[in-house]
Amino acid sequence: MSRLTSYRGLTALVTGASSGPGVTAPPKARWRGRVPFRAGSRLAGPILAYARSRQFESSFRACNSDPDLSARYFRNGVPDEATTLVDQFRGWIEEGAMRSRDGSCIYSERLGDVKLPLLLLAGAADLQRSPEAVAAKFEALGSVDKTFVRAGVREGFRVDYGHDDLLAGVAAPFEIFPRIGDWLAERSRA
Repeated sequence: MSRLTSYRGLTALVTGASSGPGVTAPPKARWRGRVPFRAGSRLAGPILAYARSRQFESSFRACNSDPDLSARYFRNGVPDEATTLVDQFRGWIEEGAMRSRDGSCIYSERLGDVKLPLLLLAGAADLQRSPEAVAAKFEALGSVDKTFVRAGVREGFRVDYGHDDLLAGVAAPFEIFPRIGDWLAERSRA
């Protein structure tokens, strides 16, 4: 079940087990063909990180983050996006289907055509993309060489990973990076 939540004028889609993205609702601000995510992220990100706000949990789990690292991530790691890409995400949010720019191809209906080796990681406590939503897309993929990893305590990880801390959390270099490296190494030997 999805629901919209607001905080100081920002609206976010909380997706639960849906397959749509749990990203910030498409913003209206546009400048020179870009949506200025970076300015807001540079300002609000560090504040949210140091305050350990509830909104912070949609990206980083407090148990797997260091405020300095997270603040640096928000200051430097969030780019402005092309308006055309943001418009594609708007369709994904509103309709639950990701389409090509011209709308002629619905990517989510073509997952069975994907035949490449794939590694899908899902944070057990991801509030933007639930592990159930990732697992549903995993099942739809046509690849015969595909691996799904739910990163959580139940699976033997130190923490239940969230969305961004899956790659930028304190424990990620010790638990996630080696898994990715091993997966790649197995396929490079073939």
